[in-house]
Amino acid sequence: MVVGGQVLAGPGAEPVREARRINGVLTAVRGFVAQAVTSGQAPGELMGLIYELADERDLPAQARGEERRMAWRMRAQHRLHEPEATVDRASDEEIVAQLRACRFRLASRVREAIRKIRKAVGLLKRPRFAQAMLIHRVAAATEHSSAIRVCEPNTLLDAGANKGQFSLAFRALRPGARIVAFEPLPGAADTFERMFSGDELTRVQRVALAGTKGSAEFHVADRADSSSLLKLGKDQERAFGVRCASIMKVPVKRLDASVDIQALPHPIFLKVDVLLEVGEILDGVNLHAEPGHRGPAARSRR
Repeated sequence: MVVGGQVLAGPGAEPVREARRINGVLTAVRGFVAQAVTSGQAPGELMGLIYELADERDLPAQARGEERRMAWRMRAQHRLHEPEATVDRASDEEIVAQLRACRFRLASRVREAIRKIRKAVGLLKRPRFAQAMLIHRVAAATEHSSAIRVCEPNTLLDAGANKGQFSLAFRALRPGARIVAFEPLPGAADTFERMFSGDELTRVQRVALAGTKGSAEFHVADRADSSSLLKLGKDQERAFGVRCASIMKVPVKRLDASVDIQALPHPIFLKVDVLLEVGEILDGVNLHAEPGHRGPAARSRR
């Protein structure tokens, strides 16, 4: 209810502040007053206003302690009752389910750590891969080597090349093949160019592939290899812990405007590592190869 411009709590109205918060403020005030009295900045009579004071003379001898001097007892005068919240005990089934979930997550992390260690050891055994790891901090995507061997391509179209992880593995298996990479992030494209400097069969275009030409907003994730033209949603954050760190404008082009498919050596391997449909990237591209050639082989790593 409102009285004279002031809002007052009426019968049945919920208090503005909870008892726990009010008790916390009172405890702080009592501490300030006790410090002021102890340091001589406030009169001692204040202690009787905020505490119930009593000496120990009415206590049994066993409760007074070994020292034979008079001591004072204090109890706060102003304190609100705080209702105790009852916490339900978890059932045995809930406890077992939680332990199993923890064990599963721990086992998954251990397996992932072992996989990364094995991959790192394998990469360090090969000079070019070891150099890329130590100098450029790039790990070759050797887990996709089997697909490259099966297709035996003479050209790689690396859509979403990032720092060149896939292109590096591809070059090791196909040293005489052409590589055309597409990467809009400046830092990742710089690393790609440094790693493939001197390789005349490899070039990177600093664009993002899409179904149109122009410019678009690029959502840069806190993990750069998860960045995309599409807005990162809550599902990516929940599943992979990926969050949008910034948004930047990047040029976008169609694949058929970026390369002449028919002029490239066939067969062509198209690696797609972007959050777009493969059909949108291939829109407008003539997939029918010249006689004697096989058409592009598309592989998505989304």
